[in-house]
Amino acid sequence: YAVDDPGALRKHQIDPVKLADRLAKLSYQQMFQFGFFHADPHPGNMTALKGDVIALYDYGMMSKLTPAFREKIASMIMGLNEKDNRLVARSLLGMSDETVVANTEKLEGDVEMFTEENVNGPLKDLRIGVILNRLLEVLMKHKLRMKAEFYLGIKALSQVEAIGVMLSPDLNFIKIGKPYATEMLGKKWGVHDLLHNASAALEVTVDTLKTMPYDFHELYQKIRSGKYSIPIVHKIDPISYESLHQTLNHITNRIAHAMVLSSLLILSGLLFVSKVP
Repeated sequence: YAVDDPGALRKHQIDPVKLADRLAKLSYQQMFQFGFFHADPHPGNMTALKGDVIALYDYGMMSKLTPAFREKIASMIMGLNEKDNRLVARSLLGMSDETVVANTEKLEGDVEMFTEENVNGPLKDLRIGVILNRLLEVLMKHKLRMKAEFYLGIKALSQVEAIGVMLSPDLNFIKIGKPYATEMLGKKWGVHDLLHNASAALEVTVDTLKTMPYDFHELYQKIRSGKYSIPIVHKIDPISYESLHQTLNHITNRIAHAMVLSSLLILSGLLFVSKVP
């Protein structure tokens, strides 16, 4: 049955409120537990079955999340729940391509101002889709380019939340996500994961210590022989670049005008010599 018709669902003994709750939990379960989610969950791509069961289909648009990326999403969800501006800002940085900004304190200040304007109401009235879409404006202001998974995640969560609120107006989508986020972050500090990470770090450290003397020796030989070069990449400020762009355009135009005038002078000289009336 169509999931966007609460009246019809009730006629078929399907509880819209329970269906909304299950749909929200299904979305978080896909992202946090499986790391593989349906990226286009609109009403046409799902149906309701008897027993308050949600069925998804049309898997043409899917997305995969790495464990590290899932942890950042979980931190963001926790930050929104606890209204922790710093945690939200750090989580967003971790989900961007740059992972750093010129002024971290300014970003945290803008996120704090954003949360005061958009996240200070009762938690049950907050809409994660609206919040994340408005938050993109803050990210653009700081020239943060987010990873593709972030945009697909916003899209999927916004679509699911819109359906959920239609089925159950009191649906607290952010609160439903908190246990999944807590579990995800809890695994990060679990004994098994800590031992695994420590083992991996120890292995890398041992390999580094083995190769370090040879690497230093090779570096010393290159410097001594004058064969060592340091690549330098210069990043031009957009404002300075615009000024440089205008200057180069001006120079190019002058050269073009000079070439045209020279050509006319040469041609008129040829016409004069050939005695053409």
